[in-house]
Amino acid sequence: NISSAEKDELMGWVADSSQGQEFFDKAVTLWSVTEEMAYPDFSKGKAQAWDKVAGRLDSSTAAIGGGAKVRRLDLRSWAAAAAIVLLGLASWWALRTAPAETTAVIATTLDDEQESMLLPDGTQVWLNENTYLTYEEVDGERRLRLEGEAFFDVATDSLQPFRIYAGDAVTTVLGTSFNIRAYPEEEQVEVSVKEGRVQLEKRAEEKVATEEPTAAKVVLSPGEQGVYEKSTAKVEAKEKRGKNSTAWRDRKMDFNGVEITEVIQTIERYYEVEIELMNPAIGNCPWVGKYDNPTIEDLLSSLQFSLDLTVEEKDGLYRLSGEGCK
Repeated sequence: NISSAEKDELMGWVADSSQGQEFFDKAVTLWSVTEEMAYPDFSKGKAQAWDKVAGRLDSSTAAIGGGAKVRRLDLRSWAAAAAIVLLGLASWWALRTAPAETTAVIATTLDDEQESMLLPDGTQVWLNENTYLTYEEVDGERRLRLEGEAFFDVATDSLQPFRIYAGDAVTTVLGTSFNIRAYPEEEQVEVSVKEGRVQLEKRAEEKVATEEPTAAKVVLSPGEQGVYEKSTAKVEAKEKRGKNSTAWRDRKMDFNGVEITEVIQTIERYYEVEIELMNPAIGNCPWVGKYDNPTIEDLLSSLQFSLDLTVEEKDGLYRLSGEGCK
């Protein structure tokens, strides 16, 4: 219903921003999915429904105080807000009104946003920031597509395999809990297992749900981490590397004799900072420590004290100096 001028402004924003283009593409995909849903006739209850919403808005304003301010949203804010509302409504309706044989769910998060949700099969999912997830049940398979990072506590169903497609990497489970990190801009897809067993493999060019897994695969047990290298299409397991993969969700870190190189990778990922070792030998040092919801200052102070390091920070870059270990 927007005017031609408004449409030009919207499409100009989409063309000028890769984030805007991605958001717009997802909204278009969502629209096509929702057209397939079986929606009831709302015509008779629209007035009553709006009265209920308006009442809740009035109550919220009153709770904030009479001095609440109202501002006009610019087009960029309006487009993002509208897309978020549309995505949320579609996920809600997909859970409640989609036909049983074609259950579809779409969920997304933005910067500094994390969400938890329950899928139709009973699987609990926690989404990290900037994550896009779709879920559908088709041909006897629970099929998901993931961009970003998510932790899954999968409901057991031996008759319906649970497969997550992240680019060319495919993760298959029957019932377990695990974390997947699959951001498009990163060179790896990482799968870290907390409970149960998970299979990670390269996706075949024309793979169908009934085919046997390909030879390029690994089967992961609790505490193990599987990595799919995008550039080489190589799949490998790394034992005892997945312990801190869910720090973004549970706010806990546990380092038990872990080399500083890996510690630094965990800190950089969790706090979105950059850390430079002025002496590469520092990375060889082992470190032990458990932390519950630590700040980056807590971790760096502990490193500084236990390894006799010097920590300097400038413009968001942390530099660690010291003798290191052989």
